[in-house]
Amino acid sequence: MDYPIQKLNKDQWENYPLNFEYETNAYYDLKLITSSTGFTFMLKKKPFGSTVKKAFTDTLFSPYFPNQEAYGIVHDNKIIAVIAVSKEEWNNRLRINELLVHKELRRQRIGKKLI
Repeated sequence: MDYPIQKLNKDQWENYPLNFEYETNAYYDLKLITSSTGFTFMLKKKPFGSTVKKAFTDTLFSPYFPNQEAYGIVHDNKIIAVIAVSKEEWNNRLRINELLVHKELRRQRIGKKLI
């Protein structure tokens, strides 16, 4: 199924709840190596031993990200996938603030399409 991405209007979608949830059985351990010339770091994937489930809620167009824009896929007046970005003027960088794909739609390259 083709899901069209559209720009989301702040007036319509501000404070829309975004329910994040995921499962994982591993984490990345950080190893920092310092030397007289600087530092490097390594990430090593390590198992938890059992599946860990996490869930939290945020809102779209949060006030702590100024000049935020959002793009998403809307179905039946619900956001089923969204990316929210904001431009940081001080360093000319585009920051991804939110990236969410509804659980049933994952593994279909929708997140990649949003990015």
